[in-house]
Amino acid sequence: MSAKISVVMCTCPGAAFVEAQVRSIAEQTRLPDELVVTDDASSDDTEAVLRRMRLPFRLRIERNSSRIGVARNFAKAIAMAEGDILFLADQDDIWLPGKIEAQAALLEEKPELAAVVANVSIVDRELRPLGKNIWETNGFARRYRRQVERNDPFPVLNRQNIAPGMATAFRASWRSKILPIPEIWSHDHWILLLLSALAPIGLVHEPLVLYRQHGHQVLGATEESSLLRRAARASNTDRGDLELVVRQWDMLEKHMRSIGGFPEQALAAVEEKRRFFEARALLPNAKALRLPFLLSHLLNGAYFRFSAGLSSCAKDFLRWPR
Repeated sequence: MSAKISVVMCTCPGAAFVEAQVRSIAEQTRLPDELVVTDDASSDDTEAVLRRMRLPFRLRIERNSSRIGVARNFAKAIAMAEGDILFLADQDDIWLPGKIEAQAALLEEKPELAAVVANVSIVDRELRPLGKNIWETNGFARRYRRQVERNDPFPVLNRQNIAPGMATAFRASWRSKILPIPEIWSHDHWILLLLSALAPIGLVHEPLVLYRQHGHQVLGATEESSLLRRAARASNTDRGDLELVVRQWDMLEKHMRSIGGFPEQALAAVEEKRRFFEARALLPNAKALRLPFLLSHLLNGAYFRFSAGLSSCAKDFLRWPR
């Protein structure tokens, strides 16, 4: 028996593009059983656009009375979903027709997988190709893809995010391990990082989404965008950004210990990354005094395991004093 599929979508405000996004879901070669939409108090007619669409699957919409933010809104939609496999969706992209079929089939064929991540083509507002995909833009290099496919995804996700949420499908049976989602985390990285500590992650190398870039989205994929900055957070040596990573990984560790069931090796790696970023944030002002730390953490591999290697080390040496 085929798994029941839920698509969970968050909108705020989404009227400009949401109809095209939902239409692309309705044109899938394998249809979902339901589309769950949590609207974060949109000021436009997003809800009306959705309700007037005639769709070949169940549509459930819940509108927040006031804004709760992206992370909490996705957590709410995930909690509402009734499917066995959950697909995350944004409000402004286009899913290629075989997306659900390809990702769901891989999850059904390989029960050991917690999630499947697809590649994504980056396009402009009018869906014209920009000649790149999200794995290239996001620094998800071939060596990291091979590591994920060798069933060792956690070190990769503990280093960086690998994909936006709409590239991800995961088993609802793992939902209790990922909720709640803290506001200081991006929902996509939080979900994949936690799942990767528990089970393998599958990859679909073929781009299955047209990732629309425009001026009003919360996250994007261009060089100036939030997604790339988040994926490259480890290489950013502004003290405030380093301290944010410390808070994020401290929260991550507390969540993992509170929920339980996470391997000690993963917990140790999370703690090690937090301590590494704490030390980076507290490097002395005098550049010469930074050298012992920089050299020792190059030699022990921390700069490569948790950030952007030599680039991060160089930035730690060159950045302005606190």
